[in-house]
Amino acid sequence: MSARAERWKGLPILSELPEPECSAVEEEIEEETLERGVRLFSEGEEGGSLWILLEGRVRVVSQRLAFCAELGAGAALGGLSLVGGPRRASVETASRCRLLRLGRDGFRRLAASDPTAAERLLESLAREAARRADEALVARMRADVDPSSSGD
Repeated sequence: MSARAERWKGLPILSELPEPECSAVEEEIEEETLERGVRLFSEGEEGGSLWILLEGRVRVVSQRLAFCAELGAGAALGGLSLVGGPRRASVETASRCRLLRLGRDGFRRLAASDPTAAERLLESLAREAARRADEALVARMRADVDPSSSGD
């Protein structure tokens, strides 16, 4: 396994991939460094890349959901765009960032050359999306609880 792929094993979205699949993904993924204030993508536009944040912070904003958050290292952004559909939020760098990018064309090449790697990557993306949805639901439920209510 390359040193670069070894570093990726600590990322939630890639940590579950066995070495052969990790190496296959490595062939299609690009590492980029972006300065603060760079828009990765805008809500509503057609997607095209999965981004994984290695270092730095990004701001995620959804007008549709009236939602704003900052995410740090390990966050996977835009994974659903690998299979099509519009972006569900806008994402902009909030600091200088190092990111990994897997474009739709790269994902299609991966699926053609190593279907197992592509399938495992999609499974990992689905698990991460479910985990985030669970966290958001728990946070919303906690926010809806009125601490001054005695329950009587």
